[in-house]
Amino acid sequence: MKAEEAALRSIKDWENTFDSISDLIAIVDDKYRFVRVNKAMATRLGMIPEECVRLTCYNVVYGADTPSFCPYRRLLKDKLEHINKVH
Repeated sequence: MKAEEAALRSIKDWENTFDSISDLIAIVDDKYRFVRVNKAMATRLGMIPEECVRLTCYNVVYGADTPSFCPYRRLLKDKLEHINKVH
């Protein structure tokens, strides 16, 4: 039971840390859909985190219909970090 309690506490600690970071953070799957966003990201998008799940990053962040210029698309291709600032 101690291992299970420790695992649950670790999950809760991770969630608290993830949501307390003021930087915009999103976890995105290989179909460009948000798996999870932190509170800062959701607030910036005018939503709550649960509303963002399964929305595509290229549509929500860039207003685009395809991921053609998305930095995440480039990461999936070459496994290198790509940064694109959004204002």
